Amino acid sequence: MLETSAKALKQRIAWLKQMRRDTLQVAEEWVGVSCKAKKIAIDGKQAAEEWLAGPMSVMRHMRLLQETLEHLLRTGEPQFYEREIQTRGGGVVAQVFPQRLADKVLLFGFSAEIRFLERPSVDEIRKQMARVYLAESEAKQKTCVVLGAGNVSSIGLQDVLNKVFSENQSCVLKMNPVNEYLSEVYLKSFSALVEEGMFQVVCGGAGVGEEWVQRVDVDAVHMTGSTSVHDAIVWGVDDEAVRNREAGTPKLDKPITSELGCVTPIVVVPGEWSRQDLKHHAWNIASMLVNNGSFNCNAAKVIVTSAYWNQRDEFLAYLREILHQITPRYAYYPGAKERHHEFCEAYPEAFVSGVAEEGALPWVLATGLDASVTNELAFSKEAWCGVLAETALPESCPGEFLHAAKEFCNHKLFGTLSCGLIIHPKERKAYGDAYETVLSELHYGTVAVNAWPALVYALGVTPWGAHPGHTLEDVGSGIGFVHNTRMFENIEKCVLEAPFRGWIRPPWFANHRQPLRLAKALTRYEAQSSFGGLGRVMLWGIF
Repeated sequence: MLETSAKALKQRIAWLKQMRRDTLQVAEEWVGVSCKAKKIAIDGKQAAEEWLAGPMSVMRHMRLLQETLEHLLRTGEPQFYEREIQTRGGGVVAQVFPQRLADKVLLFGFSAEIRFLERPSVDEIRKQMARVYLAESEAKQKTCVVLGAGNVSSIGLQDVLNKVFSENQSCVLKMNPVNEYLSEVYLKSFSALVEEGMFQVVCGGAGVGEEWVQRVDVDAVHMTGSTSVHDAIVWGVDDEAVRNREAGTPKLDKPITSELGCVTPIVVVPGEWSRQDLKHHAWNIASMLVNNGSFNCNAAKVIVTSAYWNQRDEFLAYLREILHQITPRYAYYPGAKERHHEFCEAYPEAFVSGVAEEGALPWVLATGLDASVTNELAFSKEAWCGVLAETALPESCPGEFLHAAKEFCNHKLFGTLSCGLIIHPKERKAYGDAYETVLSELHYGTVAVNAWPALVYALGVTPWGAHPGHTLEDVGSGIGFVHNTRMFENIEKCVLEAPFRGWIRPPWFANHRQPLRLAKALTRYEAQSSFGGLGRVMLWGIF
């Protein structure tokens, strides 16, 4: 058990306070180097992505961890509230969002809950929380190597936060060569942990990572990346991998957790929508695709519609029109050009948004894919570039369609990380039982209704990871959850539900008018958590 004396908890709270101050101090530098590397104008709209998915997300994570530890210091108990516990889907769930006034104002009508495996009782949920602080455990502090992601700048640091504060492990963050330029910023941001010997950063290629994960003084590994890289680390390559798999003896003989991507589906339930509804959700899905050049594990990759939805053609026409309006992004991630070409060759009749500038790749939308085809490229391989597919199922009744879409997503698409569902209130009410069944039976770590699943990644109170059940032999989207600031255990998935059309345009929408101002205001708010900061966020959030 980690010592839970007032002195020990106060020390960790002090670390987090200093880290929040230091992160705010380097936020401009952090975003600046990220924008330069991705060829984004520092004062342009796209720079908002680097604020929101960079320092803002990290500071939110730190604020929430600080609140958890402060509660533990005051009460000697985990941050557990019975008012959050509800009965749903045949078991109890913890509705962890919204928590405070700011949550309700900024994301009005949004809610998020954690669902659990094995249907635990309320007392069991409470007893399993924050066990690193409250239960007997090994006295020796362990060391974890975190193999960082190269796409989103908050990923590596949030993985470190989870390991240090939720699992009591010191961390070595091995930078991905794609974003090694962030190394010095990370060290400044987490200087409090550096000074305590809890955190260090190393750079280099695959050989450096191999050396670190095999060290005898390293107890565990966490990685964000691809299944192929994971398997090379765990089993080896070529003949070595074959021998190790046959013998059932992994090359890496220590615990490894992971987040390894997904072909993220967006299920569009048929209904009677207004023209504004159609445009809104065309922008919604387009924004899920184009953010960060589509180098996101939760980027929209397959739209699932009904072939008999009488507005399908109109909806797809709006989506093509919007993609044509959005300027193609610089393809900074290695291999993007080749993967983009592979997709276009597989679907030669796909819509291509237009000629892109040198180094950028146009958006691509392939429609009408046959859902019954086995090993369809768009279904079985995460493209990791700005391409999107659509398939239409033969069911016309919303209830039957929901069941068919669930079966398609669970059994035909690669990955179990994230899934989206767009449903009009009329259909949700009329087919409530089918809706609830789908939420329960979709095999994804995140199911987001009417919103981008990435929001679950960003909220901090909602754990992020693949649906449980993967093994080292068949790792899929990975093993374990991160971003678990409340320190729950026995997690199955998170469900986020949002209004069909909210009164504030979400800041991640590609057509938000003031995303940069809002992103900076949110960053300051998470650093300072002041009422004045909330007022500025409210003012800018309505545009």
